[in-house]
Amino acid sequence: MKKITTITLLASSLLLAEGHYAVKSAKIEFDIKSTQTVGNISSSKIGKKRIVIDNYGEQELEELNTVDKTTANGKTKIAKFHYIKYLNGDIRYVADFNKKTMNRTTGYMGMLYGTKKYKGSVDKMLELQKMKKIGTDTVAGHTCDVWQLGKISKTCFYKGFPLRTESTLMGMKRVVEATKAVFDIQLTQDDFKMPDFPVYEMDMHTGKRKNLSKDDLEVMDKKYSKAASEEKNEADMMIAIMKEAYTKAGVVKGKRPSTEQMKRVKEYIQKRTFPIQKKKFLEETKDMKNIKECLEKANSVKDANHCDPEGDSDRYENWNSTVKKETLKEIAMFETTILPCVEKSQNGKEMQMCFPKGY
Repeated sequence: MKKITTITLLASSLLLAEGHYAVKSAKIEFDIKSTQTVGNISSSKIGKKRIVIDNYGEQELEELNTVDKTTANGKTKIAKFHYIKYLNGDIRYVADFNKKTMNRTTGYMGMLYGTKKYKGSVDKMLELQKMKKIGTDTVAGHTCDVWQLGKISKTCFYKGFPLRTESTLMGMKRVVEATKAVFDIQLTQDDFKMPDFPVYEMDMHTGKRKNLSKDDLEVMDKKYSKAASEEKNEADMMIAIMKEAYTKAGVVKGKRPSTEQMKRVKEYIQKRTFPIQKKKFLEETKDMKNIKECLEKANSVKDANHCDPEGDSDRYENWNSTVKKETLKEIAMFETTILPCVEKSQNGKEMQMCFPKGY
């Protein structure tokens, strides 16, 4: 069953409306070297890393290939690691070349290499992280700004990308340096190609991993991308409404709003968003009657999914006579109680009262 989608005042909405990076696209290759000695244990790491981004970070791929060597009590162990992490919107895939498997997750807010934009100013964000600009250098043919964090690390940033990072902490010395970097280039989907490994996703009901077929992935990714796009549009609209609210309340940019101003801001936002929320809810639930009639005849998971392809797939995957009875009971309550109440509601408070606690 579809549930109400509310537009909320979340800081994450602001993040969703911003690009991740200050450049549209990039390809960067790195060398990785690190050493550490603690007592009679010594370790080292050498490897390569590459990143590819497009559409300001909407698509982002990172490949890491390293060899770790650890020596303790005269015995040496060597471990090799090879991963590819791919982010498309909020859909994330991680391929493990050792296990020859790939995991899928959703709702991921971005890989943490490079710096997120802070109101368009990378320098401002770095200052807030207590970093200090100490000069410039040239890495992979690009002039970058060197920022230092105490005695721990020095990083050379170019348009938000760390082209070289040198760090020393607890006996570990680590250097990650770009050997090649190109920006604002034309990319294709081949630049984000992933290995043909079996794909798994965690089942939130059983806590176990389930294998996904290629057909499953195509349907799931398309459905999730559509929902994510709608959420971004809502976030953009919410930001615009918030700006209007602050302006109409007389809030001066850079100054803290008074209690009275914040009251007016909240009232304006509630007034503007109520008709949007109500319209969206009624549109999303207009086919409930047809879904109910279909589910009454559904006696298998396949039948139930066919009735409501945009609905709660987790529930339908566990479809049986008990789930069927509970679902139809909820739909009946929705039709006789919730829907008429929402249709009559005149403001957000009245609309919220239409839903039982926990709905």
